[in-house]
Formats: sequence, structure tokens, C-alpha cells
Amino acid sequence: MAAKDQEITFDGMTVGELLTKVVNATGKAEAATIVGSWLMETGSRVARKFSYKAAFPRTDATTATKFVRTSNHHAWRDGEDLVQAEQTATEDGFNLRFYRIEADLDALNADAKTLFSSLAAMRANLADRLDDIKVELNLINADLARLQACCDEHDLPQLEGADLRNKAKLIGVTNFFGKKMIAYKAGDGIFVAPHITGGPGNPRVKHVVDVARLLATTPELAAFLGAGPRTKEELQERFGTLEISEGVTFGAVLDILPTRARFNSATALISGISERQAAVIRSEGAVDEVLAIELGFDDVERVASTSLERFDAVPGAVRAGMLTLGISTVGELAGRSAEELTPALQREGYAVEPGEVAGWIAGAGVLGMVR
Repeated sequence: MAAKDQEITFDGMTVGELLTKVVNATGKAEAATIVGSWLMETGSRVARKFSYKAAFPRTDATTATKFVRTSNHHAWRDGEDLVQAEQTATEDGFNLRFYRIEADLDALNADAKTLFSSLAAMRANLADRLDDIKVELNLINADLARLQACCDEHDLPQLEGADLRNKAKLIGVTNFFGKKMIAYKAGDGIFVAPHITGGPGNPRVKHVVDVARLLATTPELAAFLGAGPRTKEELQERFGTLEISEGVTFGAVLDILPTRARFNSATALISGISERQAAVIRSEGAVDEVLAIELGFDDVERVASTSLERFDAVPGAVRAGMLTLGISTVGELAGRSAEELTPALQREGYAVEPGEVAGWIAGAGVLGMVR
């Protein structure tokens, strides 16, 4: 189809002809709005390529200054030079001197008028171009509104919680507009979710991390365990109401443990919870998904040997500090203790707290148990 055949017409008039007629009747600003609204209703489904209706050049040769000074005063000498009105062979005289000054002022006045005329023309030109942009934005808004209405007419899969595991299949990790995303296939469609950095994204991993932080920042709980061994029931009765994260209590996380399980240290308790949570992740078939979320890629053969650079839960600057301490893999981090690693990082100049270091170590540990 030729470009002429694609041109939108209205009652035999092209858009340009229609705009000219409306401009003559209403003015440029009103015409842009009226025709833009009409385009949204009648022509917005035709492929568009935005361009300004008139050129807006970067430079304008007609605005260049033309002023060249003509007056050039030669100083008089006291007691030697005579003041006179008219020009002679040796003296210009008052009249010629002032005529030159007048000519310079007239030239400056002409340049100033040109300047202000240029500014007025540029302002009008800019206002027209902003009207062009307004029309285009309104067209885009109309497109988005129709797209939203179209989407609202279709039932999209509800993929939350268990439904995500049952209805969506992990495809892998991709780069979407410069950002790391996790791609899933659900039914006939594919959707992407952001790769969460700066903390655990999977709830089961998060529970382990939060318990480790709680133990590292609650001396009374750590002392109670150290005087053990303590059963799950004893821990729940004494500390079960402590909140480890919004809406989640320490007692609720302990429910995953066997009834008769006994622990005599924080390390043993974290290990017990990690083993249980890792087993559930494996039994649900969610290993690839969890590793994609936590490490940013799903083709992990063995977490323990995975480079620490993949473990985004630890800030990049702190990971660099860990490398200087000989920790280069996720497994090596899991093998450290918060009591030893925290002061070591602090000596390197990193402002870290025991709770967050304990969380990083616990997160690395549970991921190592997943695969």
C-alpha cells in the first residue's frame, strides 16, 4: 500500500488540511488539541511515526549580530587642542563624533530588536512543538488505555504461593532491559519476575535467615539454648511469640522440626531448620526456582562450589571484603561463624552487624543443602 493510501482522511480532507482549517477557526493550541482528540478516536490504530509539524532548527543565520562600532574617540590634550563643531583636516569635531555615536546606538537598537523578535519567534515555535508532543502523548495514552481494556477482558492466571509451583514452569534467568529477570511459562503465556537482590526471596530460605538473625541478636535465647539441650516445645513455650519478620513468629518457624528434636546451640538449631526447609524445597520440585531466585541462575550443579559473586544477598562491597578474607564460594561462607567473621569484616572497614552476617551464613548453608 502506498504511503498516500495510508493517509487518514476525514470527510475528504487529510489530517494536514483538517488542521489548517481548524487553525484558521480557533488558533494553533486549540487546533492541536481538537485534531489530536479526533486522531485518538479515528486514526490511532494506524501505524504512527512521530515528527514535528514544522522544523525547529538549532541555529538561525538571520539572528546573527550585525553591529560594528564606528565611533573611535581621539583624546584631546589640555592647553593644546581647540574644541570645535565641524570637521577639519586635523580634527573630527563635535558634530561628527556625536553622529558616529548616534549611528552606533541605532545599530545596537536594530540588533536588540532582532534579538527580541527572534526570542518571540522561538517561543511561538516551541509552544507549537509542545502542542505536537501533547497530541502524541494523548495518542500513546489512548493506546495504553485500549491495551489495558483488552487485558482486563481476559482472565490471567493467578500465580501466587502454591499456584506458582503448580501452574508455572521455570524457564530460566534472562536479561530484560538490562535487569536480571526470572522467566516462567504458565499455560500459553510467558511472564517474568524480577530477580530479588539484597535478601532472600524464597520464604523458606528467608525463615532460616531470619532465625539466624534472631539468635545472633537475642542473647537470652542463645544462652537458653547453650544451657540445653532444649526441645522444640521448650523453645516455643519460652520464645515462640518472638517475631522474626512481619507476621511470622519464631514458634511458627519451629513447627517444621520433629516433636522430639533437641538442640544445645544456635548452630545446631539453625542446621536443623535448614535441613527441614531444604528437604521441603526438594520435595516440592522447586530447587531450580529457588536457586534462580537466590543465586540468579538455575543451572547450578553444586551450590557449595558456586562463586560468592553469585550470592547477591551479600552486598557487593562486602563480598569483596570476604574475598580478601579467603571466602570465595558460597560453601566457604556457610562454613564460617558470625562470631569470627563479623569482627574480621569490621577490621577491614565494613560496617556490618552480627545479625546480618549470621543471616548471610545461614542463607548460604540452607542453599548448600538444597543442592
